[in-house]
Amino acid sequence: PNHEILVNESRLTYILESQQELIFKGGFYKLAPLTIPLCILVFAQNTVIFLDFYRDRAKFVPSLFIGIAIADILKAQGELILSIVSILVFTGHVEIAVLYNSLFYYMLTALPGINCSGLFNMVLTITFTLNVANPFQSSKG
Repeated sequence: PNHEILVNESRLTYILESQQELIFKGGFYKLAPLTIPLCILVFAQNTVIFLDFYRDRAKFVPSLFIGIAIADILKAQGELILSIVSILVFTGHVEIAVLYNSLFYYMLTALPGINCSGLFNMVLTITFTLNVANPFQSSKG
């Protein structure tokens, strides 16, 4: 088989040309029809959540819901950008380098959103668990 040397700034890697096409172009492209509508739904849902809890933002629990909403919006926008760019790359409108740059953008925005969402959800779960364990104690939220 025809092997092509791809220069990654950290090391040289051997990947079959067809595998490169599937991984970097086709993989994201195949998921885009599912990802794009889900991202739009996540934007809408979390905008409503943000606006609903914003008036009580000084309280602890509403601030956690606001944090979760913002983190989920960050995740969704990263996925949306990645899906749109993958369609543009797969159809030949832009070069594959744009997809690599969008992956970097995804790591800067969406991955922190994923981690923050998990953290906020964990804190919220612990808060609600403590409320169940001590029902007569106020959580001040």
